[in-house]
Amino acid sequence: MMTKAELFGAAIAEYNAKQKQPCRRITDYYEHIASGKREEPFYEIIVQLGDSKDTPCGSHRADIAQ
Repeated sequence: MMTKAELFGAAIAEYNAKQKQPCRRITDYYEHIASGKREEPFYEIIVQLGDSKDTPCGSHRADIAQ
């Protein structure tokens, strides 16, 4: 299982580099989403079931993943 830093570290660093006001910088992505008014934490879960190599379209595994 990946940590939050592994998942969002590069994106947060890129976002923070563009921000001139310190109050707009994000230190903890999950807390930013949880305390936000427009986002909900349960919308931010990423789930992957297979990939193009082990679950190709039309295969038995693709039907199970669907």
